[in-house]
Amino acid sequence: MLALLIPVTIHDHGQFIMGLNRSELLLALVFLEYTYFVVKGWGYRFTFNLKVKAHFFYCLLLLVLLAVTVWISFFNTFILSATDWSQALWSWDFSLIKSTDSATMKNIWQLLFSALDAGIMEESARYIFLLTLLVMFAKRKGQAIYSILLSSVIFSLLHIFNFSTPGTTVNAVLFQVLHAFGFGCLLGTILLYSGKLWLPILLHAFADFLTLSLTPLGYGGSLLDNPHTGVIALIIVTFVPLIITIFVLLNNMAKKQIDKNINSLIEF
Repeated sequence: MLALLIPVTIHDHGQFIMGLNRSELLLALVFLEYTYFVVKGWGYRFTFNLKVKAHFFYCLLLLVLLAVTVWISFFNTFILSATDWSQALWSWDFSLIKSTDSATMKNIWQLLFSALDAGIMEESARYIFLLTLLVMFAKRKGQAIYSILLSSVIFSLLHIFNFSTPGTTVNAVLFQVLHAFGFGCLLGTILLYSGKLWLPILLHAFADFLTLSLTPLGYGGSLLDNPHTGVIALIIVTFVPLIITIFVLLNNMAKKQIDKNINSLIEF
């Protein structure tokens, strides 16, 4: 499967440069640098990889969070081609994911760089949103949950602008908005629990890579177009991540780790 997804060598340097130019990867890297200087300018700590004392429970819960996030990424991709629930939930047809035959981008390097720039840009923005909200809610008991939920709401509402995309539908944009909220809850939780910005960046890039790599046949599903199954799909992408997030934040051991990481992030 990996051979279908990732090019092994650069066969055309012109395509590589063109793909880099057409993506916003360089802008994303500049924004990451901007995030660093903004956070440091505010007097707070910017950390790409906060050192955390790993113990069994910490590692187990982090693996669960990563597994749920990866599963949601696959669900969000294959729901676009699914005609029945098994195709969306677990019986995934990986032949529909082929970066060399993408329905949206013919330049494979543009596809790869676009997925990466989305991860860097949007997760850097999430870092700023979360840090700002954590400071705002520093005196409140629900500091972490308020910050994660509100940052996810901001992140999801930005996807309303996708209405300007030619050929888009209300159902498609609504799915993107609610998916962005649920996905944002997971990534925000992973960021605060692990203290590692690179983790949500990679997970976000992976999710975008899957969607961008769908072949033309990958958009022939009917579940989202059906009013009944469409509502169920919206519930899955919204409430599964939300329930996982609430569970983590209500767990005493997880909350203790998150609070410790938050203190490290917002201490002067």
